[in-house]
Amino acid sequence: MTQTESSNTSTAVRRKDHARQLLVEYDMSGLVEWATSSRNALRTMASLLFDNDPVIRWRAIEGIGLISGKIDQSDPDAVRRLLRRLFWLMNDESGGLCWHAPEAIGEILIHAPRFIDEFAFILLSFMHEEPFEAGVRWAVMRLAKHRDKNPQLEQMLSGRRDDLLRSLTAEQPAMRAYALMALQVMGEKIPSELREKLKNDTAVVEHYVYETGQLRNVRIADLAAE
Repeated sequence: MTQTESSNTSTAVRRKDHARQLLVEYDMSGLVEWATSSRNALRTMASLLFDNDPVIRWRAIEGIGLISGKIDQSDPDAVRRLLRRLFWLMNDESGGLCWHAPEAIGEILIHAPRFIDEFAFILLSFMHEEPFEAGVRWAVMRLAKHRDKNPQLEQMLSGRRDDLLRSLTAEQPAMRAYALMALQVMGEKIPSELREKLKNDTAVVEHYVYETGQLRNVRIADLAAE
């Protein structure tokens, strides 16, 4: 390794450590401020999607959305490159699947909605691709909260209604939970027999709370009762 390469590696490590510490402190305003003056901030944030701590991974997802919204104002191509990279990391050929890429893509599309028409349909195409099924449903739930701002998005999400309904009986609890949450946000009616079954579903899933930056366990039965 040359001296220049070693220096670049050290800089990247320091940048990642600093960004991670901001996530540990849950200082999202500080994170956005850091990103506006830090080279390769989006790439640094993408690397934190692989962190060993699940709370840090989820905070990184939230942070990627906030930072993308800020950077999109001055450098939309940087956001587009990140989106393409995240989709690449959902490909076996990448050599390292990023399980949380769908959630991060969803957050980017929320905060940088100019990319919805270009990338939302691609995201939805992964609804039945392992291991991204639950993550895509989470992203659908998040995007559904903003569908009224984009008629095409609303049409795309409505077109996935049947997929979401079928997911309510999926073997994976997270798929059931996130599909249920998405349908609730979309205001879709759930057949009574399915709803009654879900009200007796004692499976527990992790749910990230954006207001606190924490993960909490929630029973699917409690979600169905809301």
